[in-house]
Amino acid sequence: MEQMIAGKSEERVIEGVQALLPALLEHWEDQAAFRRAGTPAFMRAAGYSREEMEKAVAVADQAFRQVPRLHTRQFRPYTDQEALGNAYSRLVPSATDSPMRQGFLWLAFQVQSAAIDFLQSEAGEAAAAKVRKAVDDGRVVFQTLLADPENLNLEKVERVLRALAERTLGEEAGRFQLDVIAGDLIEFARREARQPPGQDLLAIPRDIPPEQVRLLSVLVEPVHVAELNEANHRFFRLKDQEKARWFDILRRFLERNGAELARFAPMGFEKFAEAVEARLFPYPAPLEWMRAYLRPLYNNAQQSSVFDNCLTEASIRQRYEKLNSEKASNRIMIELARVFALANLNKLADPGQQEFIEGLDLQREFQWPATLADVKTQLKA
Repeated sequence: MEQMIAGKSEERVIEGVQALLPALLEHWEDQAAFRRAGTPAFMRAAGYSREEMEKAVAVADQAFRQVPRLHTRQFRPYTDQEALGNAYSRLVPSATDSPMRQGFLWLAFQVQSAAIDFLQSEAGEAAAAKVRKAVDDGRVVFQTLLADPENLNLEKVERVLRALAERTLGEEAGRFQLDVIAGDLIEFARREARQPPGQDLLAIPRDIPPEQVRLLSVLVEPVHVAELNEANHRFFRLKDQEKARWFDILRRFLERNGAELARFAPMGFEKFAEAVEARLFPYPAPLEWMRAYLRPLYNNAQQSSVFDNCLTEASIRQRYEKLNSEKASNRIMIELARVFALANLNKLADPGQQEFIEGLDLQREFQWPATLADVKTQLKA
């Protein structure tokens, strides 16, 4: 990449890349038109001669490919200019080794700035409202996506949203505006799916307007499934050393937060995993696939016999304190096993369940045989 700018000053190269912004916004997703409009602008700002046009075209092509990805990954989650500016400032030091990287980062930042301006404009708000209604009306399309959950990814969900926006708005919005609306809906669903521990995945905060509640009921599940799938695929491409690093990160995290997160374990593995993910990877951080480690931990704790002879809360507490005092004990496993033991104890002690069981007429409800003679009669039938 650096061969394209060899012999040019860093300042001029950055100015040249920044000069690509108008063409990028106007010809979003149209590489040929962007190249025609952007290359001359880059050449003038960066001081390229006609003999260097091939290099200038290569720079424009790199910008066309990399800036949208950089925008999606680093800046799209931000919905106000101040937070966006802060995010950009944090990332600038990581790009100082290359003027092209600095320029591309600035372009991605400006793309999201333009997106925010559009979404906050009267026209943008009206267009987005139309698309949100279309999503609610077309919920069957998103249910179809879940028919093949293992192959679902965020790109597929976004393509469906983009196509729906295009059908809804027609010529009211250009390619860039359509992508902005679709991307904003993706981030809206990602943000709500990554709720803090204590809320169900599909539990909608009470202060959200009814139309947004309906929107989330359509989008949250496919977006969350897609994000988990992408995390899964990334994980299994990692080398063993990198997988070991993630395991160590998870281990240290659970050692610090295991007691708080263990309370979600009796609610089922999905709930427990969501609680861990929400704390370990708060939005807008991408999800990482920790379930490869969480599943065996969860299963082992669920099947653990360390509290089997503890029939009261006091005995569970005594056993728990003794195990924690032993240096060789697995603290995370103990926390999970303890909450499973307490949950099982509470089930047995629940008077409502006992009354239900005692009052249940199995013969009437399930046609169960009441006598040995009834059993023999059913066996002969």
